[in-house]
Amino acid sequence: MKSSVSRTFLLVGLPAALALVGLIWGGMEIRRFLFTSARFAVQEVEVVTAGNVKKEAILERAAVPARANIFSLNLDDVKKRVEEEPWIYSATVVRALPNKIQIYYREQVPKAILGAGSMYYLNAEGKPFYRIQRGDSLAYPLVQVEGKAKDGDLLRQRVESALGILEEFRQNSLFTDKDLGDLTVRPDAEDGAAPFLVTLRFPPKALAGKGEGRSRLYTVSFGQESFAPQVKRWEAVARYLVQQGKNPRLIRLELGKKVVVKVER
Repeated sequence: MKSSVSRTFLLVGLPAALALVGLIWGGMEIRRFLFTSARFAVQEVEVVTAGNVKKEAILERAAVPARANIFSLNLDDVKKRVEEEPWIYSATVVRALPNKIQIYYREQVPKAILGAGSMYYLNAEGKPFYRIQRGDSLAYPLVQVEGKAKDGDLLRQRVESALGILEEFRQNSLFTDKDLGDLTVRPDAEDGAAPFLVTLRFPPKALAGKGEGRSRLYTVSFGQESFAPQVKRWEAVARYLVQQGKNPRLIRLELGKKVVVKVER
């Protein structure tokens, strides 16, 4: 019986064990070759995306060490550094064997300007990403913050919501960007008070030919609930006021289906 087991080990077990050892040794040698060969030393970092962000700024952020091994390089770390560039929304970093690193990115797109002490560009999520410098474009809607916010998270949510109001206006045929004055966020508005104020010109440009006199500014107050029905109520009221030849000072939309309008006397 023992002789049979020994024979089986010699014929099957020992070759299998030797093969396993060979695989492990071979794997270690391959790994050593990949991580030490000069063939896999980074020779080029390529910014593939043809965007507006300067290539030099991206490469400086990437900070890939010269001749770094392409396999030992932590691509997640490179990605995080690239995304620290204010004008980059997200980045993807990949290996292009044998010796190149490629960087792709999505740019930040300004949707509005946040006026809160200093001025910042806001992206579509309502997040400030770049402090505006002298000479930068101001051709974006202005979002202002009324007072000092006690709750930073609530402030961020309401700034993002303010951009949601703007998008609802833009989907309405009665609205043009030239009708907009600014948007005011009230982060500490108490229950029942309007957390958003929008300054608009009256009459709307789309109906200007039907109005009388010069355009003037008025305020529309919004509640936190769904903005689409509120904008529709605004449209109905604005059309009615133009037909009646009346000029609004305030249209309150935060009261549910009830709308309160104050007109000039």
